[in-house]
Amino acid sequence: MTTPLRTIGLGPVIDDASEITESTPDSAIVSVDVCAQLTGYTVSSLRKFREVRRGGPTSFVLGRVVRYKLGDVRDFVQRAYDESNVVTTTK
Repeated sequence: MTTPLRTIGLGPVIDDASEITESTPDSAIVSVDVCAQLTGYTVSSLRKFREVRRGGPTSFVLGRVVRYKLGDVRDFVQRAYDESNVVTTTK
């Protein structure tokens, strides 16, 4: 059984990373917990990134709650991958 999505002015808030698929739009709003699951950072680390205003995905505050746009989280993960200088070899 899946948890129903909570709705806010910008649309549904995804509170469970298992609800995200490749077809989930970049405009979808995710919670801090989901952002942590997708990036591999702890909620505490994401908070520290916000405090120093660098290092993490772009966030925004809606009411008193921090949220992330899924597209911003995806871009952050892609940039981290690109900057990691991962070298792939083919045989």
